[in-house]
Amino acid sequence: MLTKRKETEKYHAGIRPLSRLSRLLKCDSSDNLCNVFRESFYPLLFASITGLLTGLFLSGFSSYLTDYPGILVLIPGAIAMRGNIFASMGSRLGTAIHTGELTIPFTKSRSFVKAVKLSLVQTIILSFYLGILTYLVSLWFLPNRMSMEEYVTISVVAGLISGFFLLIFTVFIVYTGYGKEWDVDNVSVPLITAMGDIITVPSVFLSAWLTVSMGKTGSGIFFYIFVIVIIYLLTGIMRVGTTSKFHDIKRALNHSIPILSMCGIFSIITGTILSKSLDSLIVFSAILFVIPSINEEAGNSGGIVASRLSSALFIGDENLSLKPGKFTKDIMKGLVFSNFIAFNIMFMVSGIITGILNFGTPGIMEMYVIILMGGMISTTSGMIVAYYLNHISFRKGLDPDNIVIPLITSFMDILGTLTIVLIMLVMI
Repeated sequence: MLTKRKETEKYHAGIRPLSRLSRLLKCDSSDNLCNVFRESFYPLLFASITGLLTGLFLSGFSSYLTDYPGILVLIPGAIAMRGNIFASMGSRLGTAIHTGELTIPFTKSRSFVKAVKLSLVQTIILSFYLGILTYLVSLWFLPNRMSMEEYVTISVVAGLISGFFLLIFTVFIVYTGYGKEWDVDNVSVPLITAMGDIITVPSVFLSAWLTVSMGKTGSGIFFYIFVIVIIYLLTGIMRVGTTSKFHDIKRALNHSIPILSMCGIFSIITGTILSKSLDSLIVFSAILFVIPSINEEAGNSGGIVASRLSSALFIGDENLSLKPGKFTKDIMKGLVFSNFIAFNIMFMVSGIITGILNFGTPGIMEMYVIILMGGMISTTSGMIVAYYLNHISFRKGLDPDNIVIPLITSFMDILGTLTIVLIMLVMI
């Protein structure tokens, strides 16, 4: 009898993970864990696959990166900045939907107009800033460096190109989610950052090609035009008073610009790590191929936690506590299941593509360990960090939508890249 009971316990223990997965796939709409899994899985899977497209660009242009290594330093910052700005915009609009501030038509909503203007100003100022940072890093660490004017021109032009398309895409996602009664917080961050990857990397290479083609004189002209625009924007912001209709934008900029500037430093560090590991990553180009996708998943997972928790705190569904409550735990559990499945699919898809394109690989099992272990460590860390950053910012009276998502996505780029590089060094 005892033996039979033990066998029964072993059986139930063995099927428990399957039962949990079944629960996620078959549940009612009131189950938060189920909703997080169902609404976030496909956006996260989409983000991981599109992240591979980013990696494909990086691996395909490896010879160009060898000639101009500063481009690789700039790319993580450009990707992160586009994702930070427009994912925050999506999160901000998602919160406005929950609180009833955003209604159809969007163009007549003050929250919408403010979010669009804020994103455009952030794009111009921070793209200029990233170009300066890239130049400063190149002075110390890189051979074959470009001039400051060239780096700034590449960064701002790429920012304007990608920002235009991402603005349209962000509005489309929020509008569609609003009409279909989705929880925008579950889908906006992964979809917007994924599209940011797809658009930004080609935009950077196109901008770099245009800048190199027009020479130092042409880039110098654009540089001084951008300087004038930056001065105009900054003086305009400084002159805004407390009674002005632009005061909310000034307040958001005061909160977000320092944070996004810090994120730019994080992203430039990520690019520097990649550029210093470029020789190994070119030999094992399959690893360079998957790095953007893994970082994408980590940033998105943290971004979803931050976005959902921000809305929940504002409407009272979650309370501040050092220990996550059931609401937050359900979100994290749903994301863990989503990421585990997504990383396995990523491994299979990347294996097929690297085989077809003959990318250098350390081996099948090594790639599986790099993707699954590196991915799960990064995504889990991202969710935990996002929770406590949200906790701190809300306690300090700061808007988490302006702070947490930018910080978490940029920080996870560093952590994810370091994790993968360390696993690569240990295994190879």
